[in-house]
Amino acid sequence: MTSNATTITLFGNVGKDPEVRQIPGKDIVKKVYDPIVDEVVEKTFSLPERELRTFSVAVNYTDPETGEEEVRWKFCEDWNGLCAANLVRQGDRLRLTGYFREHCYEKDGERRTATSFVVQELQVLRRRRAPEVP
Repeated sequence: MTSNATTITLFGNVGKDPEVRQIPGKDIVKKVYDPIVDEVVEKTFSLPERELRTFSVAVNYTDPETGEEEVRWKFCEDWNGLCAANLVRQGDRLRLTGYFREHCYEKDGERRTATSFVVQELQVLRRRRAPEVP
C-alpha cells in the first residue's frame, strides 16, 4: 500500500464469481542509490509469478442532491487470495477494507483512467443461498 492511500470500508454484493488471472513473473531494472559507491546504479529485481482475483461489487449510494438511492459498481482487485480463502461467489454480501488505485492507459489514441478497489481485508457477511436441487 502506498503511504498516501486512505483506507476505507465498502459494503456490497458480488456481481459474479471472481475471475482468476495469472500474472507471470519478470525481471525489472530500476535505478537505485548505492551508498557504497555513492552513485545511482541500475539494479535488477525479480518479481515472482502472482495470482490476481478480480470481481465487482454493487454498492448503494445516496445522491446528496436528490436524496435518491443509486447502485454503483466498484471493480475490486484481490492480490492476497482472500476470495479463495473465503470462497466468495456471486450474490454474497461482503465487507471490504482497502483503498482505491487509479490506472492510466490509452485506448484508440485517447488517454483514459480507470479506478479499482484494492482489497486488504475481506469478510463475508451473508452468503447467497445455493439453488435447491430437485
